[in-house]
Amino acid sequence: LSAFGTLRLCASTTGDTNFMFMMWLRTAADVMAVERAAGDQIPGRDLVESVVIANVPKRVGWVLNRDGTATGTVTVPGDAW
Repeated sequence: LSAFGTLRLCASTTGDTNFMFMMWLRTAADVMAVERAAGDQIPGRDLVESVVIANVPKRVGWVLNRDGTATGTVTVPGDAW
């Protein structure tokens, strides 16, 4: 998974579903390509759930425009944005 430049989180978890990863992709179609590539690289894996989040209002404190670019506004913990 480290070969994917879009990888943002990779974690081991407890329970029946014991592994998860998160990526920032440009299109929803990229989800299928990543799932297929991961299946090729990790034989025998069982994909339990796939989630797409279509709109991220802020990242690392920066409020984002609809196209994902920064608005120039930064929030601090406790501030309402």
